[in-house]
Amino acid sequence: MKEQDHDVKKAAQDMLELYLSEEDNILYRRDVIDYLEREFLGKFLRYNKNGNVALARNLLAQFGKLTPELVYSQRGDYWRKREPGDPVGRKGD
Repeated sequence: MKEQDHDVKKAAQDMLELYLSEEDNILYRRDVIDYLEREFLGKFLRYNKNGNVALARNLLAQFGKLTPELVYSQRGDYWRKREPGDPVGRKGD
């Protein structure tokens, strides 16, 4: 396994553990960014077309494999457990 593959799996697992440690079952994107800056020296961060910090696509894909029951709320900027009224896919609103 390449080092990059191992690192992205570790980072995604860490994101899952951060989510599981939250009492309100919400994982804020800002907390993930802070964690990745600290623990991975920003390795899985990029800038989107608007100049905002975003998570690397390979990390999001790996996190998605680990957490099919979670959706991302763009309005709230966090991941949460899927609810009955959520649309199909990863976005909750």
